[in-house]
Amino acid sequence: LVPLMDRLDALVLKRAEACELAGKMGAVDKRGTILSASLRPAAPVLVSDGAEPAALAARGEVVSSAPPKITLANANGAGDAMAAAFFCLCLDRAMGPPDTAATSAEVLAETLEDMLANALTAGANFAAGNNV
Repeated sequence: LVPLMDRLDALVLKRAEACELAGKMGAVDKRGTILSASLRPAAPVLVSDGAEPAALAARGEVVSSAPPKITLANANGAGDAMAAAFFCLCLDRAMGPPDTAATSAEVLAETLEDMLANALTAGANFAAGNNV
């Protein structure tokens, strides 16, 4: 994947995968920031860690949040549901290159927070058995 990083428009991966790609162990927010710098300009990177906090980085900004607390029904597919929701949000919000989606750091942080919360909620709902 490393040779293709500058061709990606977005990336979703687990913390362990992010650590492997970044070449360092560490927190999700640091790994997301490192990997985001390796992608196309403005490409968002979502790094998840199961029930632990996840991070979303883009354009030099990074936000992190814990997924909603749930009663686990089945974790299989929760990450896929989270990724699908995230990619839909990317398309809806046109997280494209800075020249087509220029925003202030404050607006970008709010957008990233909203996108991360929605993606984490989708994954949590799936894991709780709320597969709507």
